[in-house]
Amino acid sequence: MKYKYEVTKRPEGKFLSGRNANECFDKKICPFCRKGLTVFKKDLVCLEEGCLAIFSPPIEKKLINFISTFENYKNEKSGRKANTVRLNLPDWKKEKLAEATHIKIRKGYTKEFFIRKITDKTYWEGIYIISWDSGEK
Repeated sequence: MKYKYEVTKRPEGKFLSGRNANECFDKKICPFCRKGLTVFKKDLVCLEEGCLAIFSPPIEKKLINFISTFENYKNEKSGRKANTVRLNLPDWKKEKLAEATHIKIRKGYTKEFFIRKITDKTYWEGIYIISWDSGEK
């Protein structure tokens, strides 16, 4: 189920579940403790003692897709090699890279892949180096 907000902080042992979570967000009621939520900037915050949950709007991910070799994929996924180097990108791929916030790396032509948040895009003498945060998805 797609929720209108993501849980940024939650009470220990509590998980967002149930179909009524979005209804709770609409009514500004905490789905964990059923008390009122306070709006803070774009977040919804529960200030109830023992709850103190924070809900944030989901971040829209703009993905760019690349295919990795089997040899590099393992190191890229684990974070030991948190970047990819690309040569001669077509114009449409350059435009997509300029807008991308996240990178999707696929293992060869298999269904296995991972997604990471892009931290840096460097262009140097015809070479694109795209780096990502090895832990953040």
